[in-house]
Amino acid sequence: TCLHHFKYQGRKKIHDLSIIGDSRKALTMPASRRSMPTLIPGSGSMNSRTYSQYSDLNSESGTLPSHVPSQTSSSEADALVKALQEANMSTEVGLAVLDILSLYCNFFKKNLEYKDGDNSLMQRVFELHLYFLQHSQSETLQKHVFAALRQFIRKFENVLYRGNAKLCGDLCYEILRSCNSKLYSTRKEACALLYLLMRQNFEHTKKKSVIRVHLQVIISVNKLIGNVVGLSNSHLQESLAMINSYASSDRQMQIDRKSKKKKVKSEKSGFPAEVKDLTKKIRTVLMATAQMKEHEKDPEMLIDLQYSLAKSYDSTPELRKTWLDSMAKIHLKHGNYSEEAHCFIHIAALIAEYLKRRGCFPQGCAAFKLISPNVEKEESGIKDDSGMQDVQYTEETMVEYLEKASRSLEVAERYEMLGEIYKLVIPIYEFNRDYELSVFIERMTTKFRSPHPVGKRVVVTLWRLATNIEFRTLGHLFGMGRSTACMIFHDVVDAINSILLPKFLKFSTGQALRNTIDGFRTRWGFPQCCGAIDGTHIQIIAPKEHHADYYNRKCHHSVLLQAVVDYNYRFSNINVGHAGKQHDAHVLRELSVFLKASAGELLPNWTIIC
Repeated sequence: TCLHHFKYQGRKKIHDLSIIGDSRKALTMPASRRSMPTLIPGSGSMNSRTYSQYSDLNSESGTLPSHVPSQTSSSEADALVKALQEANMSTEVGLAVLDILSLYCNFFKKNLEYKDGDNSLMQRVFELHLYFLQHSQSETLQKHVFAALRQFIRKFENVLYRGNAKLCGDLCYEILRSCNSKLYSTRKEACALLYLLMRQNFEHTKKKSVIRVHLQVIISVNKLIGNVVGLSNSHLQESLAMINSYASSDRQMQIDRKSKKKKVKSEKSGFPAEVKDLTKKIRTVLMATAQMKEHEKDPEMLIDLQYSLAKSYDSTPELRKTWLDSMAKIHLKHGNYSEEAHCFIHIAALIAEYLKRRGCFPQGCAAFKLISPNVEKEESGIKDDSGMQDVQYTEETMVEYLEKASRSLEVAERYEMLGEIYKLVIPIYEFNRDYELSVFIERMTTKFRSPHPVGKRVVVTLWRLATNIEFRTLGHLFGMGRSTACMIFHDVVDAINSILLPKFLKFSTGQALRNTIDGFRTRWGFPQCCGAIDGTHIQIIAPKEHHADYYNRKCHHSVLLQAVVDYNYRFSNINVGHAGKQHDAHVLRELSVFLKASAGELLPNWTIIC
């Protein structure tokens, strides 16, 4: 919260906003009343300090430089003062936060290293460090930010190189974004930080390889290209050359010193070669990026280039998955939902083939041949390279992408493909379900009768809910009496409301809530939205008592249903049963989501929602 409110917006933006806000007032004032800043060196005034800080004074005469008009309005001077004040305040606050983070990391290092950094405490501290790279900072603060990150890398080597690869990947991504900066000072600091990250990885593996940083840097480059087509090749090429120069001039890392007791001569280290190999691969990706930039306004050509590059990553699952994700985002942006679904299907097939190599999914990508004949041919060539130690795919991951594919196919109205996808998903759900509902609706077999099985009871209930037919007709359809059908229906509905309703019908929290907000923004174009709310009238037969309360504005008797859904149309909160005559605002005030929002408990401690 503190960093957000004192975020540095840049001198030019602050100056322009101040000029716009004060220009009308300044121009209407008489010339004699327009206050000019004191420009005498050594006067100690704030205006004098402002101009000297921004090199706006002539060092010899103490007057304004030649490029500034002699009759500068007071609003421009005030704008420069405000820009300096904003920069100084932002820098002071940033330095204070960095000091607190450093002290916290020193005193609570063991807590932060718990489970190799796979804990919420380390995640929060790491996010605060990345915040400084994700937002623009003044040059003074930026030097201290990179110094703090270098200290973080040296202090938490086990977290970055032995723990979850996501931390290292996120850091590589932000460093590469800084390597693409327009400012030379930022690129220089970022290159030094990336080189240190590679060097510490090499020393952590006892001078064997930099495989984790190598893989995460390539993945980060691909993500950058997928998210931002307009990367500056010249800036990145300059940064790569700078990193190579660091590796060639670092004498300590050029020699792999053997034990002195064995009296073996020093040998060359493989570290410079690995750095050179990594920069060479990045340059290869950048060449493809240059072609993409030429065809930026041609979606078909852009996708073809993305596909050819993804095909070149057949042997590395994580890189291929990254590119397929990028292709899916481009298809979604242009409304090609069917193509987006096929990207998700290829990712799911890739994961299936990975699980086959681990003995978890025997069919592998061959199970997808009825969905698309190209899947088995393109996804069966993965190899278990040394970077696969950072990949952790499960059946749940595969099902997640199959569900994404099914939702995209529904939007594209490709219903003929849904059956084959469900044939893959349903057996996994059946194997993993816990049958917690059957305990409450199953009946005991006695000497007098055999009860209706659980499956039949559920089908009877679903049929009644879907068609609203009479219990007499329902009993004839399933071979049971009217009273039995009624009793089964109410038993199953009561079990669903008491057992499954609290488990599945709940408002998202934590990371799930952030995913919901991202979904509304990317899929529907609604930023900072965590749910869609609306109401409907359910028509009923007029009750014998107080029937006037149920007569609504649509001229029929009803009860109100007010619900909240997420970006995938899934219900997250409902309120049903109010009389149809009541206003929607009255029903909203009794909704649990509204009560939490009013008490400040719906989005706790969230300053920026997205």
